[in-house]
Amino acid sequence: MGGIPIEVAVFSQDSAQPQVPVTLTISFTQPEAMAAIDNKRQNMVLARYNPVSGQCLPLETTIDTGRRTITATLNHFSLFQLMLKTAATNLSNVLIYPNPFYGNRGNGFVTITNMPASASVRIYTLSGDKVWEGSAGTTGMLIWKGQNKSGELVASGVYLAVIDSTGGKKVFKLAVER
Repeated sequence: MGGIPIEVAVFSQDSAQPQVPVTLTISFTQPEAMAAIDNKRQNMVLARYNPVSGQCLPLETTIDTGRRTITATLNHFSLFQLMLKTAATNLSNVLIYPNPFYGNRGNGFVTITNMPASASVRIYTLSGDKVWEGSAGTTGMLIWKGQNKSGELVASGVYLAVIDSTGGKKVFKLAVER
């Protein structure tokens, strides 16, 4: 984007973390920011910096240039920055977090990222029952709220995430604890 990065820090007293996902909305008004964001909004995400791993973890992000807002769903307070995110060409660097997923402890959702755009993701129990399915967006990421197709939280256990894309097919294990 050039210029000054768009970033924000969100922390709580005593380092408490949210018990349910929260929505963060940032407003922007500078004409230079509006032009840069509008031209690249399909590949932009708000990302959370993880000081433990040093990674920037992308979040489900909506950019509304008409209202001049950037909205993301957070399950952890930290430092956040708007960044360009392009979809991967293969499945060699897929990242699933948090893993294990603690559905009743404020995690709220699982992010699967670093996939090719439009990759198909299916979640199965170890006995082979399909629990949920979805597709990655243009940035190669997908959010799973830990729910089955009926909208109920899945039970504790190990699940298989099957990712099928133009870059290949791969199976990942995902632990869920309620």
